[in-house]
Amino acid sequence: MDNQRHMINSLLNKSPKLITLDHICYFDHNYNELSFTKDPIIIEKEAHNWHSIYQQSSRIKDEWYSNILSPVTTEKFTSILCSCLSNKASEKSII
Repeated sequence: MDNQRHMINSLLNKSPKLITLDHICYFDHNYNELSFTKDPIIIEKEAHNWHSIYQQSSRIKDEWYSNILSPVTTEKFTSILCSCLSNKASEKSII
């Protein structure tokens, strides 16, 4: 993976840029305001509070997205266009 990244950066004449996340902005309930901190204990606590929000939802089913990247055939596209109301899309755009 690093070799691929290095090759792409080289082809695009890009130098890698690193982002250091060593401080956060969080809502301090003691003072009822937004605060900034570099304290690793507070950063870990706040990260833990947000962890459940970024978990994969059990309500979302994988099969909902199984065909999302499959190409649309010309027949399917024509069928969809024919089912549209008048004066909407008339044919494939070349844009």
